[in-house]
Amino acid sequence: MAKMWYVGDGGLVMTGTHRFGGYAFIKSSNESHRPDYLIDLFRRIGFDPRFDSYNSNIVFGSDDTYDLLEWMGESPDGFEYKWATENYNTYRDLKGKVNSDVRDRG
Repeated sequence: MAKMWYVGDGGLVMTGTHRFGGYAFIKSSNESHRPDYLIDLFRRIGFDPRFDSYNSNIVFGSDDTYDLLEWMGESPDGFEYKWATENYNTYRDLKGKVNSDVRDRG
């Protein structure tokens, strides 16, 4: 369930200036009135995210991001870029390929 939540409503904050890789977030607008509950869902399994109330995001630090993605397992096809935390160029290229594939199908 967490993997599909991340795939559908999450992503990486990843730019060329991130020296230590990107970090994951999961959007939670419809549940933003209960951030403690959301955070506790992940704390129960060993993660320590924070809640960004401005964006209604559950935000994971870079170490937690790596562990979270490993815990969730392989990415579904077409979402590999959301697992590409180590290198901005790899992230950018994978995301660009998805966007290109979508445009080609449209």
